[in-house]
Amino acid sequence: MREAAIICIGIEVAHFYIVYLAVAEAYFEVDLVNRLQTAVEKQRGQIKKLDQSALDLSTENEELRSLNDRMTTCNRDLRRKFRAAQSQLHEIIDERAELTAKVKHKSTLKYYLRCMNIARH
Repeated sequence: MREAAIICIGIEVAHFYIVYLAVAEAYFEVDLVNRLQTAVEKQRGQIKKLDQSALDLSTENEELRSLNDRMTTCNRDLRRKFRAAQSQLHEIIDERAELTAKVKHKSTLKYYLRCMNIARH
């Protein structure tokens, strides 16, 4: 009977040890799940920040693209206006050259006429 009691106690100890291992394993698994959940939440936060950063960069990119389009249009208009002003300037320079030539010619004629008048007197 004593042997039966020892065997019975041994079985209870073994059973207790198995239960202890099962509980310890359950706590380990719960701790593991908690750590994994924490890691997942941290990664979700990081992904959310990256998504927001990507959205901000996309918005900034669109704003810069729009600004670039406006600058291109403005540049095109300024080049057109510059060409028109340059053309007008060339016309004015040509007209001035013609007027200068006419004045010089008239001045020369006037000089010769004076010389002829002086020679007659």
